Amino acid sequence: VDGLFKGLNATVLAYGQTGSGKTHTMGSGNSIGLRPEALGVIPRCIHTIFQQLDEHKKAGTEFLVTASFLELYNEDFHDLLDPGFSDKSKTIQLREDTNTGAVNVIGIKEEEVNSVAEVLALLEKGSLCRTTGSTNMNATSSRSHAVFCISIEQSLADGEFAAAKMRFVDLAGSERAKKTGAVGQRFREGVAINQGLLCLGNVISVLGDPNKKGEHVRYRDSKLTRLLQDSLGGNSITLMIACISPADSNFDESLNTLKYANRARNIQNKPVVNKDPHSLQLAALKDQITQLQLELLKNRSMGSSGNGAAGEGSSSLASADFELLKRRNTELESRNRELGAQVSALTVSERKAAEDLFSLQAKMGVLELKANGASVGKSTVDGEEMEGVLETHLKTIMSLRAENQALADAMQMVGGGAEGVV
Repeated sequence: VDGLFKGLNATVLAYGQTGSGKTHTMGSGNSIGLRPEALGVIPRCIHTIFQQLDEHKKAGTEFLVTASFLELYNEDFHDLLDPGFSDKSKTIQLREDTNTGAVNVIGIKEEEVNSVAEVLALLEKGSLCRTTGSTNMNATSSRSHAVFCISIEQSLADGEFAAAKMRFVDLAGSERAKKTGAVGQRFREGVAINQGLLCLGNVISVLGDPNKKGEHVRYRDSKLTRLLQDSLGGNSITLMIACISPADSNFDESLNTLKYANRARNIQNKPVVNKDPHSLQLAALKDQITQLQLELLKNRSMGSSGNGAAGEGSSSLASADFELLKRRNTELESRNRELGAQVSALTVSERKAAEDLFSLQAKMGVLELKANGASVGKSTVDGEEMEGVLETHLKTIMSLRAENQALADAMQMVGGGAEGVV
């Protein structure tokens, strides 16, 4: 519970054969009317969690607490907090976070809780919906694996946000059909239960045996092992409770349970604080800003501690450079106006020369036509009119050429204007 308020995940896992008292130990059944000393692990942890919540809230820490309750029945997830869970069993899926590697349950209902009474009410509601059945070894045998989860989101002292969850896993008991007398539906339930526990045992065997280090861990063989991937060798502080029967007729099952637990105790988990990735990025940016501010203050202090006379000399030099640039700019503007006037005069002269050229080319065109034997005199257009037409066409051609050249010059000036700016 203490690690939960530091942003660390936690898991409490109860394992044992059917009828060994797992549900009673976990407190995931009906706990109404029980004395405080007879309460299971879940109710006691809930009281402890909210006691520490009240203490942290007095210090100004903000919290968001949610609870969820689901069961794994015949390899199907059922939401025990939703009365219509049987209709949505196929929509509840497991998804792995690509950034953190955590396996999350998608599609279940999470209820926000603010007191111990609200959490216990949800626990009782889910317990009533859980699948149970009667066998020769237990009149109220749990036929599914149940997982009650409490999630806490909080703001840490450094301004960051952390999210952690505590899972309480009540596994269905391993059973032998010869002892339980299960037939029909109960037998099929027992087969599914034993299959999930076998996959869980294989995962624990690989993780807990030093000789099998490096082997592939088959988490995906069962939804149970996939759900508990974080709790077994992952990001969680995990406690396993081995429940055994005192009856000598169950000696073999009790021995297997102890061997199961002994392998599980060798698993090395790697719990880390689950901080919000956005808050981590924000903290890194804040550190960078602080570092840059320190460097800026350092540079300013070094500049102010220099020679005062040197500072005044630099200021005078800058002022002189500005006056020089100002005079140079005035000279360039005057020179620009002179060149503009010269360009205008040249433009007028060029236009007059172009008109003379048009007239001469028109006369030459008429003479060429006469020389080639064209019957200009017999035409409806005499020689003078022909000369005028040719002159007009030549002017149009030259005007279009001039506009084309002006447009090309303007585009060149726009392209190279940035290089000419000082």
